[in-house]
Amino acid sequence: AWGDPTESHVHVARLTGSPWAMLGASADSGLPAGPMNVTSIALDATGAPTIGIADSVQQMGPPSGYVAQWSSSAWQLLTAPSAPFPAAAGPLVALDSAGAATVFSGGTLQKFVSGNWLTINIPTGNDPFGTLALDSLGRPVLALETNSGSLLTLNVSTLIASTWTPFAPPVESSVQTLSEAHVAMGPGDNPVVVWSMGGGTGRDLQVARYAAGTGWNTQFGALNAVAGGVAAHAQVVVDAQGRPCVAWDENNGAGSSSVYVWMSNL
Repeated sequence: AWGDPTESHVHVARLTGSPWAMLGASADSGLPAGPMNVTSIALDATGAPTIGIADSVQQMGPPSGYVAQWSSSAWQLLTAPSAPFPAAAGPLVALDSAGAATVFSGGTLQKFVSGNWLTINIPTGNDPFGTLALDSLGRPVLALETNSGSLLTLNVSTLIASTWTPFAPPVESSVQTLSEAHVAMGPGDNPVVVWSMGGGTGRDLQVARYAAGTGWNTQFGALNAVAGGVAAHAQVVVDAQGRPCVAWDENNGAGSSSVYVWMSNL
């Protein structure tokens, strides 16, 4: 899925052999014209995509967020053009086992139920990072930061029966800046989280895997490819054995950035 800057449209293609097969003319039919970007993509059990779209309708203004879903032969907007999400960070889309969408966008968490978006409260006193995962029961999982004086704490929490429940203990508590975090769910609904911390001339990339009864395993250490490098934009996925794979970009401090991929064999 991609935004075409020459057309101000969003397109989606699927590889079904050769060549790529386009899914409809464009996924943004009915949206206000403007430069568009794809912010996320999720696939249901049949492989049908649901995408997040950031539409920069207002010149120099913040983008508006929309969600579009492919339904066998056409795109369907799940957000009305007149009622977009705030798209400061997102929309990030995740699908449960039935294909129902949950969206995190601009600090707002909502679930699509019976044709309507229902707001899910974010726990007060927490600053959510721009990441969203669902467990096997379709419950949202967020990475949350709390600030207590000079101490910054990173937690991963699941919404269970209307209560945000953290995977205890916290992932990290530090006086260093926690710049970003990304979470994915592994087998047994055990989360894996990757985050960057530090400031100044360097920013370390860390990864932790949760196991019930033992807590967070941080045995992997810093993933940085360059000593003193500034790691950013990390994404993590987990294989069927629970092994994390992380992709990120890193500035070497001399004005050059490269993309790296790391995968655990543990």
